[in-house]
Amino acid sequence: MSAFILPAPPVPLVEGLQANSSGTFLRIGTVDLASPGSFSFVARINTSNPLNPVEVRLFDLGTVLPVPGSLLASASTIGITLSAAVAMPAGSFDVQLRLTVGDVAERAICTSAQLAAG
Repeated sequence: MSAFILPAPPVPLVEGLQANSSGTFLRIGTVDLASPGSFSFVARINTSNPLNPVEVRLFDLGTVLPVPGSLLASASTIGITLSAAVAMPAGSFDVQLRLTVGDVAERAICTSAQLAAG
């Protein structure tokens, strides 16, 4: 994987349909950042059941902690684009997706996620 130095065009983190029916976060994308900075984390997400919201976040593999402020959540059954301003150090990060409560009959869905200079 290449390390990215932003600002640049937005870096795609997830492309195409990614889904998870678990209540445990699942990695659906990764990015390596060559330099720290303030960024905009943007994701298009939805759930199959409005009573079981979807959550997507950035996870710092160096600190083994979620990136503060990166959690995006929605109870929408129609894809909705959400964003969060995040400060991130240089390093490797996962994009993670889950349902609030795991259920094999339901799906947390992410159709795109990107990181842009903030």
